[in-house]
Amino acid sequence: MFSTLTRSVLTRNIFCLLLFASVSLALQAQVIQNGRMEIPIASNVESYSVISLDTAGVALFRSFIGPKEAVIELIRMDTALQQVWKGFLPVPKGLSFVSAKTVDQKMFFFFEGRQAKTPSSHTFHVVAVQIKNGSYSSYPIKNIISFNATDFIASKDALLIGGYFNFRPIVLLYSLKDQRSRILPGFLNEPGEITQIKKYEDGSIDVIVSAKNNVRKKCLWIRHFDNAGDLIKTVVLEPEENKNLIFGRAAKMDNDNQVIAGVYGKNARIPSRGHITGAEAAGAVMTASGACWRW
Repeated sequence: MFSTLTRSVLTRNIFCLLLFASVSLALQAQVIQNGRMEIPIASNVESYSVISLDTAGVALFRSFIGPKEAVIELIRMDTALQQVWKGFLPVPKGLSFVSAKTVDQKMFFFFEGRQAKTPSSHTFHVVAVQIKNGSYSSYPIKNIISFNATDFIASKDALLIGGYFNFRPIVLLYSLKDQRSRILPGFLNEPGEITQIKKYEDGSIDVIVSAKNNVRKKCLWIRHFDNAGDLIKTVVLEPEENKNLIFGRAAKMDNDNQVIAGVYGKNARIPSRGHITGAEAAGAVMTASGACWRW
């Protein structure tokens, strides 16, 4: 009896000590925070967007009309959410911000607009900001063929802008080294949809387009370019009978093999990405020589 009561008291004491310790840890966790930043948001001011800078922290940016010109307010925060620097990017006249990318310790801001004299003519402009100190360089991009931009890809040595001209896919490559642009060959022939523009570490490029072949069947056209934008090869993935390839994604594997994975459907209608009701998974392995195995 005594021993049983003693064990019960000891158990309650131990429980109380554990409860006290857990409460103390919980209180300590509430007091100590890794980092926090509060930004008041006004109803008449655009809210901030966030860009991840990996180990360098994050960047906050927003567009607004300044006293003389449109600008982008840009704030870099470290991993402890402490401000490193803050500045303003002037927005080129007649252009509007489209998207931002982070590559090789730089942030790339992509702008697009139309010229006042020729509204059908599209103008592109990119501003590259150094993550370290906020210094920036501007790149006005001349495009011989005016087209609507839908994709923007940045890499260490080049910028890629994809879009459509008269419902036909088109991809423009802008070299950051010599600051010249060129239209990648192999497009503008038939209507189609750009499903991916993939840039690899060696500078090579894959462009995947979903389009119909000569028997009006949806296929995936994979065009591979070198770092100068020259066409190396074109591979067409054709589905089995009564199936249509809708879109796909590319990735390189060991031994320079390439995996193309995506979806196919029983009809040629292209569904909204993320809403592929009725579509099924599809894939293929493609070697550097262009040979394919499908499943």
